[in-house]
Amino acid sequence: MTYTKHSFTEEMVKWIRECFEEKRYGTFGFEITMHEGMPVSITKNERIMLKRIAGGIESTY
Repeated sequence: MTYTKHSFTEEMVKWIRECFEEKRYGTFGFEITMHEGMPVSITKNERIMLKRIAGGIESTY
């Protein structure tokens, strides 16, 4: 599926607004696949880092 410039921008802004409205936490971003100068795929990525402290040792998952 090829996106128009308008729909492509609209899709990204919509998702970012949803993240803010839902007060999500963590890291998020986009991976964009281009073909002949046009965006053909948008992959949305979310990552949540949790820290666990057990016995005085901090671990990140």
